[in-house]
Amino acid sequence: MKFITNFLKNRKSASSRNKGLNSLIIRDYNEAIINFEKALEIFPDDDISLLNLGYSYTGLKKFDEAKNALVKAVKLASPVNPAPEIALAMVYYETENFDLARNSINNALKIDIKHPAAHYYLGLILLKENRVDEATEEFEEVISEKPTFVQARMLAIGEAYLLEKKIFGTLSMNNETDINIDNNKTEETSS
Repeated sequence: MKFITNFLKNRKSASSRNKGLNSLIIRDYNEAIINFEKALEIFPDDDISLLNLGYSYTGLKKFDEAKNALVKAVKLASPVNPAPEIALAMVYYETENFDLARNSINNALKIDIKHPAAHYYLGLILLKENRVDEATEEFEEVISEKPTFVQARMLAIGEAYLLEKKIFGTLSMNNETDINIDNNKTEETSS
């Protein structure tokens, strides 16, 4: 009987949920929130509306509200859907709670070991911890699974490059010339 009740609630909430999705696509986060909340009034256990409500709040950088929606979505989501855990990790990452972000990513990877977004966010966390080699491995995993994941390509190259400059103050080029970085001055020295 509960299945039939949930099915009917889901159908009733679909109009508001679809309007919310359309608003989310065009990044009208306020309108998306209004519609996802209407959908949740009808069907409070709708993990998809909760997930997208979390995305909408994240878009507005309202991370506490996003976390509340996403924690509920994680509890209600299908055991084969890593998206709520990844979205929750994204919120933890944005609020610099890297231990909880890593925990959510690990939960997502238990569901789907090859999920590109999970590896992408794990790479970001590792970069924040100055673990460049491990971060690069995660970005390479993203690229091997989804070569069109442009963000990972850019980050794997750009962030590692910038972080190396920041940590070591020197960037080797072609094994012939080093560039020393000191207070925004650049000078070339021969090796």
